[in-house]
Amino acid sequence: MTEEIRILNTRGGWSSFAKDLSWFEKKVPPLPKPTGKVVYVTNTEELYKAVRNLEPYTTVVLKEGTYKLTDTIVLDKEGVTLRGESDDRRKVVLEGFGFYYPDDKAQINAIIIQCATDITVANLTITEFNVHGISVQGWSDPTPHRVHIYNVGFMNVGHQNIKVNPGVDRPAPEGGIVEYCYFEQTKRIYMGRRDSKGGDYTGGFDAHKIKDWIVRENVIINIQGSKGGADAGIFIWNHSSGNIIEKNLIIGCDKGIAVGNPFIGHFASYPEGSEKYHCKGGIIRNNFVYSYYNMPGIEAYAAPGVKIYNNTVVNEDTGCQRAIQYGHETTGIEIKNNLVGGYIRSSVKCTGEEPVVENNIVGASLDWFRNPFNGDLRLTEKAQASGKGVKLTEVTDDFYGNGRREPCTIGAQEV
Repeated sequence: MTEEIRILNTRGGWSSFAKDLSWFEKKVPPLPKPTGKVVYVTNTEELYKAVRNLEPYTTVVLKEGTYKLTDTIVLDKEGVTLRGESDDRRKVVLEGFGFYYPDDKAQINAIIIQCATDITVANLTITEFNVHGISVQGWSDPTPHRVHIYNVGFMNVGHQNIKVNPGVDRPAPEGGIVEYCYFEQTKRIYMGRRDSKGGDYTGGFDAHKIKDWIVRENVIINIQGSKGGADAGIFIWNHSSGNIIEKNLIIGCDKGIAVGNPFIGHFASYPEGSEKYHCKGGIIRNNFVYSYYNMPGIEAYAAPGVKIYNNTVVNEDTGCQRAIQYGHETTGIEIKNNLVGGYIRSSVKCTGEEPVVENNIVGASLDWFRNPFNGDLRLTEKAQASGKGVKLTEVTDDFYGNGRREPCTIGAQEV
């Protein structure tokens, strides 16, 4: 397998960023202790038994250790929780067959969530799977509303780390939260891997048709395909609406944040008479995004009404023309108060009303930021962004939760 690993992207090789996150400083708030029915497990056999015998509103608590999975864990009872006992997600590990496990052999997701509402997964790490880490499947009743994924680590997951995938004519999963999670890829995907994109079918959080979800306070690093065309660190599309993406740190991914898809041929599968959009409404705010050479930081395609406010988006090439890019249906899109090391542009034809693109700083120099290569986009004394932002009622604090001054600093950090 090693000899087959050939990487091709715009840098001419595998790109690995963020060697040192000691600057980050954010801490994960501990969850309350479990209440109600609680089942403790200490090994893989006990874990499978507990899941097979799940009753609604049960909490399965995993003691510290590594659980080597040979089959998918299915959570399909209302109100159940699967969580590590420790608040340190690294101390409870679900381990699969391997990131490079042959495509024609067994392919399993670590966890499937389906047929129930109010399911929580927390305080553990998922690693070495060749398909998805957590798959939320809305193909059957009841639709899995209010999924909560909290303080989960994803390390070297071959396809999407979290995948939400309801059917075309099914209700949208609503009210999910993905927060304080950590996504990282440290291994190369080999060229020609047997997936739908020839080695590029991978991503961080990838969701179709979701409504009113919150994706916040996550760290996403080096999600890259074999050809530089992986899905975004956070990718929401295909008839989604009302979602919030905020206070995430995204470093070195093939794409940072994407609401909508440049490809709109998917509309042909929508039910007759339905609205044609990928992502309607919602907000992207207070995110740090660092992209490698000429790769996009934030995208909005077929995304009417989306607000892109107070993000810091820096490209390794500060002349990058697509640090923030948009296209297709743009009615109601607003792009304001963003600090961009690169530029903002329309990359495909726009329809509807032209977006409001104002009060951004573009072409910012790398020396405005403390250590971009490690994702540290806090401002240096050379930055010229303080006090230049316009007041936005939807942005009351910054990347760290500090209150905004008036006039505020442009970008995700309030000076």
